[in-house]
Amino acid sequence: MSREHPGLATLRGRLSAQHGALWRSLDQLDGNDAFRRFLHTEFPNASPGRGVDRRAFLRLMAASLSLAGLAGCDDPDDDPRSKEIPYVEQPREAHPGQVMRYASSTLIDGHANGVTVLTRDGRPIKIEGAPAHPWSRGGTDIAGQASVLDFWDPFRSQAVLRLGRPDDWDSLRPVIEALPRDGLHLLTGPVTSPSLLAQIRGLQQRFPGLRWHVHAPADAFAARTGAARAFGQPLDMLYDFSQARTVVSLDGDILDPGPRQVGLASRWAEARRASAARGTLLTLHAVAPTPTLTSSKADHLLVAAQSDIERLAHRLPDGGDDPWQKRVAQALANADGSTMVVAGAWQPVSVHEAVHRLNARLGNLGRTVLPIAPVAAQAEDLPALVQAMQRGQVRTLVMLDVNPVQDAPSSLGFAQALERVPMKLHAGLYADETAAACDWHIPLAHPLESWGDARAADGTIGLIQPTILPLYAGRTVPEILSLLTDAQPQDGQTLLRAYWRTRMGGNFDTAWHQALLQGFIADSQAGPVAVTSAPGGGSPTPPATPPGKVDVLFRPDPVLRDGAGANNAWLQELPKPLTRIVWDNAVLVSPTLGKELGIVAGDVLRLEADGRAVEGPAWIMPGQAARSVTLTLGYGRSNPDMLATGIGYDAALLRPVANSFHIPSASITRTGRRHQLVTTQDHNTMEGHDLVRVQQVGAAPVGDKADTADRLYGGRAASGSSPADTGTTATRAWGMVIDLDSCIGCNACVVSCQAENNIAVVGREQVAEGREMHWLRIDRYYEGDAASPATHFQPVPCMHCEDAPCEVGCPVEATVHDHEGLNVMVYNRCIGTRACSGYCPYKVRRFNYLDYSAGAAPQLAEQRNPDVTVRARGVMEKCTYCVQRIAEGRIDSDKTGNPISDGTVRTACQTACPTQAISFGDLADATSAVRAKRQDPRNYSLLGDLGVKPRTTYLAKYEPAAGPA
Repeated sequence: MSREHPGLATLRGRLSAQHGALWRSLDQLDGNDAFRRFLHTEFPNASPGRGVDRRAFLRLMAASLSLAGLAGCDDPDDDPRSKEIPYVEQPREAHPGQVMRYASSTLIDGHANGVTVLTRDGRPIKIEGAPAHPWSRGGTDIAGQASVLDFWDPFRSQAVLRLGRPDDWDSLRPVIEALPRDGLHLLTGPVTSPSLLAQIRGLQQRFPGLRWHVHAPADAFAARTGAARAFGQPLDMLYDFSQARTVVSLDGDILDPGPRQVGLASRWAEARRASAARGTLLTLHAVAPTPTLTSSKADHLLVAAQSDIERLAHRLPDGGDDPWQKRVAQALANADGSTMVVAGAWQPVSVHEAVHRLNARLGNLGRTVLPIAPVAAQAEDLPALVQAMQRGQVRTLVMLDVNPVQDAPSSLGFAQALERVPMKLHAGLYADETAAACDWHIPLAHPLESWGDARAADGTIGLIQPTILPLYAGRTVPEILSLLTDAQPQDGQTLLRAYWRTRMGGNFDTAWHQALLQGFIADSQAGPVAVTSAPGGGSPTPPATPPGKVDVLFRPDPVLRDGAGANNAWLQELPKPLTRIVWDNAVLVSPTLGKELGIVAGDVLRLEADGRAVEGPAWIMPGQAARSVTLTLGYGRSNPDMLATGIGYDAALLRPVANSFHIPSASITRTGRRHQLVTTQDHNTMEGHDLVRVQQVGAAPVGDKADTADRLYGGRAASGSSPADTGTTATRAWGMVIDLDSCIGCNACVVSCQAENNIAVVGREQVAEGREMHWLRIDRYYEGDAASPATHFQPVPCMHCEDAPCEVGCPVEATVHDHEGLNVMVYNRCIGTRACSGYCPYKVRRFNYLDYSAGAAPQLAEQRNPDVTVRARGVMEKCTYCVQRIAEGRIDSDKTGNPISDGTVRTACQTACPTQAISFGDLADATSAVRAKRQDPRNYSLLGDLGVKPRTTYLAKYEPAAGPA
């Protein structure tokens, strides 16, 4: 008979006494209505009441103290939503710590991109591509990759607010029920969701006086209006690059961030590779007043003012004195439907109309240019809402996932008109500037915890399904609208299933289950629309910029876009593709204007037009039109206690309402003040070497010589041996090839690497000291005249050199080779000498000067990948080729006895890339894709003359063969 330890008996007695005291306190609170209402809000499925047993309640309280991410592990019977969350790859049995994959969609401007969400123990931790999705085809963008951090953001709205103070749903429900239905207006972002659109239409039928408005600071309203003028109906345009030999971009945005980037960039890169293999090249001619990702990839570039672009749009095939115009005119001379002309979303209606008419005249419609019905539903715009508010016609305004107080042009007067509305309700992920101006704020659910649907840019209907139960007390947009119409409000899953049950027909459960498995509704892409040109199409004369004035261009920020991601630390610290600026936005000024006015980077400039003004720091931008100045959206947030507060200037202060992306005449002055802009462009430089090579189609190869390639990739690279070998014959030799022609500099790989490998954010001050922690950087290089340079992008991870200088330099052997050729870090050996960084010619190593991961909010820790060590202060970090994924593949291979097949192990950067510019695999496998890329004549080693034998190599960028086209 065992005897209990005296100390344990004492502890047991103390716990029993505390248990009794707790229960007596609960008995006293049980009759308190406020307390019961609070419990019902926090625990809607199991709020205790009179007669509840102590064991059940204590179990509930224990659960509430667990990590929020474990909500995804709740009993399925407790919440019906968890019953229909399928796996993309159904495992035979689920194991703790096992990665689960869910097919879903991420949203940008209301448009969907198909993705796969990786979860661990009920926690969404990573976004991957969905190769089977018809539009995204396995690619992702920075917004999608960073959305997982948005989900765990501790700044997210977590409670109902009334006049800025916490309240609850019980207090809000009677307010919503009593809302007057006359004078009811609804303001949303772009709506592509079929089920949500049906819900809004039903709301309009029930309340005939309801008016619906759409607000999108960076949307393509002008493109649809231009199509309506050219063809008599608003339309969207898709592009079939595989049928084209020439693309002419009038400040086009086919490769730039936005709802169309993933799909169009994928198709552009694929068509370009195919054309090069045939001995020709899909050639891109671009004209732009300010550099973009699209213009940066142009084979032939013309830098021109906005007024010149409007003139070019009407006489493009006619040629001119400029060599660029002559070349374009010759390329368009044969109107055989093998060309396409595109215009950017920020171009005015007149340019879009001219481009549509030109494509029709060239025979491109229906072949390279495919008109489709608008993907986003049409509604009234924001100026119409402001006019109604100013006339006192709006009694109740419901705003869903929009922030017009912050991002609407200040000249519109939205904030002032909003004060005249008696009842204002706002729903959003954050209690932002618009929420602060409203009577009620409702926390919005994040897509990773929501049910819904949305269309991609090609019309494909993607499904959105939760990967975890709601982290906070948020509601989806359909659930909020249900509060307005239903006596018994419905949850998101019930609403979504009810909509699709009436449309799928047949065996609904089987069809629904299959749609959830693949993440989209099969065969739901939009079909092409037959069009004919409408009468009209005159050539307007755009206003010229007066002497002494400047052209002001407004553009979405290349990272934050319209500011939706402003509170995301990954995005704030992500270097912008061209300027490499972080944690700020700048006033982009041409070298010509900078020299004329004596402007240097960091000078604070004041821009004034029509009685409005804005001030911001200057950045000298190569490739900027001579007298054009560019302001970017998304910054200047004023809401207190937010990550984005006080960062950058607010371009909306100067932005006009009509033609909101352009002011033809503004004054510019230097204020005499300075502001330090933090950029990573000068960090880890390797100038003075043959870094980016360009291969002319049909010319002699510019890759490494055959004998050099044998020296670099034969021997140990082929066998997988290394100085660290213990005599065991290796069967694998991991390597990577990056195609510089396909890389568009979009940064999706950088954010994906950060999410996968628990890479810390260090903040503006540390980046200014050169201490950013990204394991992968994208170098940007200019070639030629600064007024109109050629731009090159080059991703640079660790090269995993066969003869790695870092291994020689480390005094404690903290960096060594493994038996498969990886250059690995042994963190617990590292003593922080930083010798390896000094020896590395590629400057790809990062040192933890501070404990950047310490003190993070508990929610942020839930996003971290448990397969990757969270590094402590004082160790060196670098790219590992995602060694944790290699280990997973090796373990699976050992279990099954089968070799690791090519494509099984994919690095995070590789899976994120929308253009498939990155290949990774086993060099010892003669059939592997990466081995084939190594044999491409364009293949070369970065700094190969050093003889360090890098496992990462590059394919040279293409340029057209000599000739006008």
